[in-house]
Amino acid sequence: MSYNLNETYKLMKLFFDDNELFPDSFMRPTESHYPADSPTRSVKLVQKLSDKELGAKGRGENKSNVITVKTESIYSTLLAGPVSVATCFIVKPDACFRFLPYILRAIFREHFSVVGIQVLQLSENDVKLLKSQLEAEVRNSVLRWSDNGPVCVIAVERVAAVTALLDLMGPCPDDPQKSKRLHPKSWTAQFGRDQFENAFFVPQTYKKGAQLISHFFPIGLHHSKAWQRTKPGNDSCLNAYRLNKRSLLLEKDRVSNTSGDVMSAAHSLLNQVNVLLLPYQLITNPSDHHHLHHNHQLTSSSQSSNDSFVPAFIPPFVDILMQLKSKGANILALRMLSLSTQQAKDALQVLKRADDQISVEMLVGAPCIAVAVHRDNAVICFDQMLGSAYEKSSVLAKYNNAIFRASTISEANELIPFFFDQLADNDYATVEDGK
Repeated sequence: MSYNLNETYKLMKLFFDDNELFPDSFMRPTESHYPADSPTRSVKLVQKLSDKELGAKGRGENKSNVITVKTESIYSTLLAGPVSVATCFIVKPDACFRFLPYILRAIFREHFSVVGIQVLQLSENDVKLLKSQLEAEVRNSVLRWSDNGPVCVIAVERVAAVTALLDLMGPCPDDPQKSKRLHPKSWTAQFGRDQFENAFFVPQTYKKGAQLISHFFPIGLHHSKAWQRTKPGNDSCLNAYRLNKRSLLLEKDRVSNTSGDVMSAAHSLLNQVNVLLLPYQLITNPSDHHHLHHNHQLTSSSQSSNDSFVPAFIPPFVDILMQLKSKGANILALRMLSLSTQQAKDALQVLKRADDQISVEMLVGAPCIAVAVHRDNAVICFDQMLGSAYEKSSVLAKYNNAIFRASTISEANELIPFFFDQLADNDYATVEDGK
């Protein structure tokens, strides 16, 4: 018996030709977790013989024809090595509100790459797509959470991403209480409450995950190796702002114009939303840690098993979001985007930094993340939420120069419609389309 993949390959080459090996789909329970159009699969034309030609007691005329058969080379599959796969899942409203920064940390700890992310309120078309992926008898009961609040849609990429994601959910992905007893380290047990607030909606196959990606990320994914990449400046939300000039209707203005409640208007002055623009230096790994998952050399099983012991890279933006969450800030909007040079200059012009060429270079050429955070005095006291500048270990001391954020309320209110077409909570403001 061979002890590793190299020995397996050499022994197979000694005794079997490539045409003598046939993959058995019944012995591959995770085949649906991978794309059907694998580069190691090919299409062959096979002559189909009729019963008469086979010598059987057939009747009728000669009905031989040609059919197409998909075949897969076992040797090519072994030599191709591990291939990254992209998939998508949804963080449900309750878990999105309470645990989103911690869920992002858990994602990176499992060596996933986040290639697309956005916080949004599900529309009727979104719910219709999710229902199509569920069994008919559970559609209505399972999707009760769809209108409970904003969700976070996350596209991830990794070797065997679908299989790994389903394993992380645990054996009882729909029942957090049962998961806490049987598999307390599963994500369902850590982030779920009960059968209705069970934290995640995860597609069961690669095909269903691809449907979610095509729906929620129609322009492509960012720095992806397994999916079509989005082009800088091709963001429909940003382009729509340039055409329609979306505006922001503040709740304090609506209250003062309708009820005239002085106390409500005064309280709304403390109710602030700040917009952060996080460049790729805070998102991507400069050492490209994930090259381990794209190694095309044939490695032994002992070597591949050691990859799981490599420390995971946690991007700095996760630390920033966790620090803000610990100070009571809530995420009202979040998007990953790729800015063109002109779009970067337009954003920096709002921040009074349009002439800073170094800042422009930090925002183009790689994905950025725009975040809208809500809290009392989120603009005025933003630096205090990130810690002290005199503590070397504080988030402010480590990443202050790389965080682009509004310094005044007017700048924040101008950046909200620039980056977002909706906010998760309309109690602060409503983004309205231009006319």
